[in-house]
Amino acid sequence: VSNFREGENETTAQSVILLSGRPVSNFHIRSRTLSCKTSRRIMWRLMKSTVRPVFIVTTFVFVVLVLAISVTLSHDERLRRKSEGTFVSRELNSVISQLKNANKSGGETQNDKGEMSLKLFQQASDMIASSSENAKVGVLFTIRTLGKYHKERMPILLDTWVKKTNPSQVRVFTENPNDKGLAESLRARGIKMYSTAHCQAPYVRRLEAQLCCKSGAEHKLYTSEETKHFRWFCHVDDDMYINTKMLYKELSPYAPLSQKIYYGRKAGQHLPKTSTLFEEGNVALNSTFKLMYGGFYCLSRKLVEETKPYFGGSLAYMRTCKDGGHHDDTLLGAVITFLVRNAKMVFSSRVHHHVYRDPLNAIPLAELKYLVTISYGHGRARNFQGAPNVVNITNARFDIKEDPTRFKSFHCFLNPEDAVCH
Repeated sequence: VSNFREGENETTAQSVILLSGRPVSNFHIRSRTLSCKTSRRIMWRLMKSTVRPVFIVTTFVFVVLVLAISVTLSHDERLRRKSEGTFVSRELNSVISQLKNANKSGGETQNDKGEMSLKLFQQASDMIASSSENAKVGVLFTIRTLGKYHKERMPILLDTWVKKTNPSQVRVFTENPNDKGLAESLRARGIKMYSTAHCQAPYVRRLEAQLCCKSGAEHKLYTSEETKHFRWFCHVDDDMYINTKMLYKELSPYAPLSQKIYYGRKAGQHLPKTSTLFEEGNVALNSTFKLMYGGFYCLSRKLVEETKPYFGGSLAYMRTCKDGGHHDDTLLGAVITFLVRNAKMVFSSRVHHHVYRDPLNAIPLAELKYLVTISYGHGRARNFQGAPNVVNITNARFDIKEDPTRFKSFHCFLNPEDAVCH
């Protein structure tokens, strides 16, 4: 500015001009023309005075957002580790107390005490390994049961595969939450119970509607703030045994936060001809899709978020069932197949249920440890002739009368060091 030469026809600017962020008054400016070099210099200074604050503010906002996201993730990670640490600590304290009792007890040789100590330490190490494996995949199990099966089925699950999980990753859904026996048993293990009593209301008369209502209650939990740190959501019927170690291995290759994954077992089903749900997607009503029955399946977080408009709550699920005209499990598969883009269906031959055509007692013993699930029941499969459809384990720890479901025998086959096996 000081380089401006005063010449003819000069005028004085009486107003205040902002230049480089500082007020300048009575500044002489040539009225006719300014040199190009001077004009560029003035424009550059004006631009710097405007852009610099914008750049500073934008950078500040970006840094604040990054810090907020990192703090949130760190908080979730701390909660998860704290939950797992509490579980591991409780189990280790149990092992230590058993070791103390074993050392105090009389009538046992030193070798017997040594073997017992070795087994207990092996149990502790397996428990820690299982907790570590789950930390990698982040699985939530929701077990659906009925009041009439509380005494018959739930104790078997709690004493076998559920015991190998972290209590924070298990939820139980039942229409009879007032059962004191089950409530106390779950409370002692640190497992939460949820009520589906509203699904037995007079306006929910048909069995199909009740199942859709209960599935909706589970899916509502999947999308809640309480379960936001989980990556996988697995529905389990109360007649299923889950080999959690194999399940974690099966799920680990996938990215549940970015991939829409359905994991289960396929079975032939057809869309109902009365369905109106799929007309918008121009889906042929005689289309066939392959989905397993609803005894067990896992959904990735990304897929759960994508299907929330259809299944995010009991009423939403019931409306979808009414429009789709089919059961909850079949309809879930149809929606994922036809209405969710880029969904990946992962069907595993390691998932077994007693309603499948393959008889469970025909599975070779060498393959049993690689199974993800087994079930039990009077077989609907061919060549069963009404015999129980259960796995066949040679030299089993329990006979068929003590263990008609074969869950305990299968559990001891996988975990021979577990206390229930002795």
